[in-house]
Amino acid sequence: ISKEDDELLDKLLLPRDGIFGSKPACLEGTRVDIINTIVQWTQKDNTSSRFFWLFGVAGCGKSSVTASVIRNLRQDERFAGSIFCSRDEEQQRNPVRLIRMVSFYLAKKDQLYRDALVRVLREKDKLVGDNLDAQFELVLEEPLMGIKSQHNMEPSLLLVIDALDECEQVDSVMRCLTKLLELAPWIRICLTSRFSPDILSRLRGMQLAFEECNLFSSEYDARDDIRAYLQHVFKAGDLR
Repeated sequence: ISKEDDELLDKLLLPRDGIFGSKPACLEGTRVDIINTIVQWTQKDNTSSRFFWLFGVAGCGKSSVTASVIRNLRQDERFAGSIFCSRDEEQQRNPVRLIRMVSFYLAKKDQLYRDALVRVLREKDKLVGDNLDAQFELVLEEPLMGIKSQHNMEPSLLLVIDALDECEQVDSVMRCLTKLLELAPWIRICLTSRFSPDILSRLRGMQLAFEECNLFSSEYDARDDIRAYLQHVFKAGDLR
């Protein structure tokens, strides 16, 4: 991996304010079942289900669950990176930036893709414009098509995208993400959002199976989480 290649990727693909931000994780001992479900899904060696969609109403803890999953996977070689969207920050709601970050994370983890991407970027010299489809074709579709016959088909890299509903052009981004999975069988995506007909429609239109989980389901039993929270409060001496 050359220093020049690193500098090229950083210059062209990283947002001006650096890596997308993060959120606080769940309190230790809470939301254990769903966190374990997602972590175990990421560790399956061979599965046709390479998309996990966690959805729920605003404020039900999706971002905290995501942060907890990431905390569990930090040392896992299969974890490529995470993107946290936010409608309040220009960079974090920009769909072109999201696609570039996906490309950046994959390039940092996968040498075949990295080499193909660098060749494309050197030919183009710079990324022109903010058209989402053009950016997807340039930094993902073109290099991936170039290595499709050479790559291991087993799912090996995980991308985590939180709060996609807070990004602009959600339907177009979903079209890009589902196409990404069809181009690259070695990628998994874990996505969180509020419930969205656009997201559901795109997932059902894929030629691939997917997992979905409603975090605010009526089946959720909060008693263990409440118990864990109260134990934490008493232990910390924070109860007024």
